[in-house]
Amino acid sequence: MSRSPASPSHSRPWMQHWLLAAGIYNLLWGAVTVLFPAWLFLLTGMEEPRYPFIWQCVGMIVGVYGIGYLAAATDPLRHWPIVLVGLLGKIFGPLGYVGGLIRGEVPAAFGVTLPTNDLLWWIPFAMILLAARREALASLPTAASSSTASQPTSAGRAAAFFLPLLLALGACSSMAAEPLPSMPLWEGTPPTGTILSNSTTAPVDDNAFLTVHLPDQPTGTAVVICPGGGYGGLVVDGEGHSIATWLGIHGITGIVLEYRLPHGRTEVPLLDAKRAIRTVRQHAAEWKINPERVGIIGFSAGGHLAATAATLFDDGNPLADDPVEQLSSRPDFAILVYPVIDMGESAHAGSRKNLFGDSPSEEIAFQFSPHRQVSAESPPVFLAHAVDDTGVPIAHSELFYRAYRENGLPAVLLRLPDGGHGLNGYKGPSWDAWQSGAITWLRERGMLPSL
Repeated sequence: MSRSPASPSHSRPWMQHWLLAAGIYNLLWGAVTVLFPAWLFLLTGMEEPRYPFIWQCVGMIVGVYGIGYLAAATDPLRHWPIVLVGLLGKIFGPLGYVGGLIRGEVPAAFGVTLPTNDLLWWIPFAMILLAARREALASLPTAASSSTASQPTSAGRAAAFFLPLLLALGACSSMAAEPLPSMPLWEGTPPTGTILSNSTTAPVDDNAFLTVHLPDQPTGTAVVICPGGGYGGLVVDGEGHSIATWLGIHGITGIVLEYRLPHGRTEVPLLDAKRAIRTVRQHAAEWKINPERVGIIGFSAGGHLAATAATLFDDGNPLADDPVEQLSSRPDFAILVYPVIDMGESAHAGSRKNLFGDSPSEEIAFQFSPHRQVSAESPPVFLAHAVDDTGVPIAHSELFYRAYRENGLPAVLLRLPDGGHGLNGYKGPSWDAWQSGAITWLRERGMLPSL
């Protein structure tokens, strides 16, 4: 009586042990992430976990990786559907991390080390699957085979064919739609303004970039989008390109501003925001924009930047050699979503430190607290903030709203009942409420055509 071939994992014990360790490690890592989503942000120096729900989902996916590893280590042919799910994650996971690193959404420490970690586990994983495929091919029945060979056929055929399929899927994922091209904001060396900190680590040749999302049916209104990130990073997807997509549905041209991070250069983000507004007006005819309907929207620290641009604007320099600098930097409206406003005693600690350095003067903190700079020329503003936001309390938006009302300026503050900072990861009733409220407000202000 012939013996059935040994399981490829058992014939290579070092691979089995490696994958067992990988499975246990990923199960523990996933469990910790699901239960304590804040720990990742503490490791990266961010004060608040911005998107706990998303990271809980990540934790569950990592747990699936772990189950896939354990299945591959024990009997990959019998448990091939589970192995398939784990392998899919290992194909798309590193691609997602690297893509997030390129877009600036994933900290460098994660974007480099996590894909490298994945590759270390990929080696024995792939070797066991290849061995399983060889065994499966060898076990496929011939025309003379007895009917008793039919049971291993389904598992054998699955293992024989799902690995090439996965490799094809991996190749297809790398051929995904290319992102819209970005244009540099500044020609030559960008200005830095007054350096207020000696601790700058910024590269001398860094630049800001604009990505223009042109709607299919433009209304002539445009919005410069300032993503958040505590002035230590940029959340260019959820608070950038996704916002531009939403605006495009309503015929609004969304321009994502990837502004330079301060690194001790306090004026740098504001210089970029003002330049972005001027640049939009410079390209008004090309992008089918009314130069008198150019607004700005910002989230969290990006909301602080948008509020600063709405209060510290200028009319342009008619004598400037650069035609862009001749144009006004005043936005025609501002939309601020859970913005940082006060840079004094109630400031968001991370944003304040990243913008000013360790010990800013009272004068500079006063200058860059937008509620203290509201004037009769400040544009209309729409604010939205969750009452349960503990990262940046709603008191920030209330300060700005109160300053507008005291100056007799048009302002709306939408107090959202829940969602915290980030509004439940950009979804849910509170997220929908501010978006519908902002569109209605724009129509009332004459920035969009009436329905």
